[in-house]
Order: sequence, then structure tokens, then C-alpha cells
Amino acid sequence: MRHITLEDIRLVIDKKSILAAVRTALIGNWKETHNSPPPTQLIFPSTDGRLKGDCHIKSATAITKCYFSIKIAAGFYDNPSQGYPVNSGLIFLMSSETGRPLAMIEDEGWLTAWRTAAAGALAAGCVPSNPETRLGIIGTGMQAELQAEWICSYLNLTKVSIFGRSNQNAHALVGRLEAKGIDCFVANSAAELCSKCHLIITTTPACEPILMNTDVLDGTHIVALGADSPGKQELDPILLQRAEQIIVDDASQCLDHGEFGHAHRLGLIGANDFITLGEILADTHYNPKESAITIADLTGLGAQDLEVAALVYSA
Repeated sequence: MRHITLEDIRLVIDKKSILAAVRTALIGNWKETHNSPPPTQLIFPSTDGRLKGDCHIKSATAITKCYFSIKIAAGFYDNPSQGYPVNSGLIFLMSSETGRPLAMIEDEGWLTAWRTAAAGALAAGCVPSNPETRLGIIGTGMQAELQAEWICSYLNLTKVSIFGRSNQNAHALVGRLEAKGIDCFVANSAAELCSKCHLIITTTPACEPILMNTDVLDGTHIVALGADSPGKQELDPILLQRAEQIIVDDASQCLDHGEFGHAHRLGLIGANDFITLGEILADTHYNPKESAITIADLTGLGAQDLEVAALVYSA
């Protein structure tokens, strides 16, 4: 079995190849050439009731591949105060012909972060934008920074607003993004951010809504990334009822793990009130009304991990 380290990965992988791999995974999940079984979550609450950390175990097979993957990805949100990164993890690549292990890809959570950033960029690009569009990011962690970088690059945007529960962290993120040539602004509330942005990405581990229906303007496209396990929630469920279109990476997973499930359990939307991101990516004719609210609910697929692991292994 080959041991592939993060240093190895960084030598052979770039954003363009990750975007292509994630696009393949999302379309494959829609076409059912890829199979992502229900993931396993381990939840670690803190003594004060907050979410201290979680661990996701995701797997996938594909009829287009001669191997399958098993990914372990953990996120512990107090780690920076102890000098550790929030994310860690690894992916096992196994032969689908013999079951033998082929590679242990010790990516330290990096591939999960990058494939999530790629999925966010692809989902953000579902709705037309222009260079004057201001991107709104809710959250101040690694994924918030990656989303700002990837989406600005993918959609040719230059303006970003940031809102986070820590104003200090928001200003620190703005400083890092401005050093990369992105014009940034710190919003003092989610409502203020919504008043300036018609493209909004949520990237937090929140367990109750941050983005409220009354704050969101008509014509806003939202990509919700934070709610990727039961109990997490960033969006007011009324927002999903109000949306003209709900986009999911996987319907059954989003019903169990994502924002889609919260709204469905309240009876606000039906179980079939969605379109898959893979279908949109495979069909360039998707074009919602300019005044419509659209929401992409992304929970992260094992198929994405399989495709990026296969990319690394081949490289």
C-alpha cells in the first residue's frame, strides 16, 4: 500500500484539476454512475452545549473506477487555541476488484477542504453574476477563506463582505484576503451583509439559523455549506419555502443532514422540491428568474472524495 502525504499531494494537484474532479463526481452522482452510501457522523459536544467537534466517515464506489474510497475527516473547532488546525483526516483507496488497499492518502483534511471549496464555487456559478457582484461570506474559518478565494477566481469577482460571530476574526480574514487582492468589507450583522450581497455563502458549524428570511433580498443566491450533519443549521427554514429553486448535491443526504431536511420536517417543502447540482452542471440551460431566491444545500459526497483521491493516486 502506498503512503501519500500532504506534501506529495501539493506537488501534483491544482484548483483546475480539483474543480474538474468534483464536477465529475456531482454529475456522476446524479447519473448514478457513482454511489455514495449514507455517511457516518461522530458528534463531540462540549460541556457548555456547543459543538466541540465532529468526524465524518464517507465512502463511494463508481462504475467508472477500479477502486473505491473510504474517507475519515474530523473537524474540532477549538483546535486553533491549542495550536492545531481545525481539520484533519485521511482517505483510503481500495481495489474494487480484490479489496486490497492501494493507498493511504494522509491529506490532513486538505482534500476535503479543497473539494468543498470546489463544490461551493460550482454551486455559486449556477446563477449568473457579473464582475460587480459582491460576494457575501458568513463565517471566518478556513472554508470561509477558501470560498472567497475560489469563487472570486472562478466567477471573476473582486468584492467580498464578511460576517462572523467574532469581529476580530472577521477583520483578520479581511486582512488575509485583501493581501491577495480582494476588496473586502466587514459587515456588523447578517442583515447588513444581505443588504449588500446577492450571492451569499454560509460556512459555519452553527446549530441554529444565522441567515434569516427577513434579511434576504429577492434575487439572492445562497450556497449553504455548514449543515453537513444532523443538528447543524444555518438557514431560516422559511427561506427554503420562499426559494424558487432548491439545489442539492444529494437529495436523500440533504433530507437527513442538511437545510433541506429542516424545512421538509416542518412541512414547509416537499421531499421532491429540488433539483440536483449534478443535473444543473450537466445542463447549461439552467437560468432562474433574476428576482428569484435560489438555495444550494451542499452536504459533501463520498463521490467527491473518490474522484479527488483517484486524481491524486493517478498523478
